[in-house]
Amino acid sequence: MAIIQGLPGVEVTIQTDGWTAWEYDDPAGADDETQHPRVITKFIECSDDEPFEIHLKASGSYSWGYRSHALKFTANIDGVWATAMACKHEHTFPGGWERYLSRRVVGDPYGGSRYVSQKFAFSKITKGKLQSRFFSLYTTNPR
Repeated sequence: MAIIQGLPGVEVTIQTDGWTAWEYDDPAGADDETQHPRVITKFIECSDDEPFEIHLKASGSYSWGYRSHALKFTANIDGVWATAMACKHEHTFPGGWERYLSRRVVGDPYGGSRYVSQKFAFSKITKGKLQSRFFSLYTTNPR
């Protein structure tokens, strides 16, 4: 479970087939976490074309600060914005806030005027070609 030291009370995990994916530390990311305490990088194992969900949790133990403060969870997949969700302090009562991000809505790929819902799935990884997947967490409080 990706727990960001600079954001206690916030958890982000990737789930596949109903299970939380096993996470591995990024040996090169240790420096980033020291310099940027609100950034964490983890690797997970996945299978080609395997569907996945991003599991988000926030609790009252997060330092909410200002009354209008909110957490904005943004999913960027392969460097492209996919979806986002916000959580306010009042959403964490009772028992915390928990959501799943599992799809994005895009314009019709065939040029029509409709929108299409696409589930998240891991793409095939080509050997020798670096492919990155990012999930970012932003906070509206500029602390």
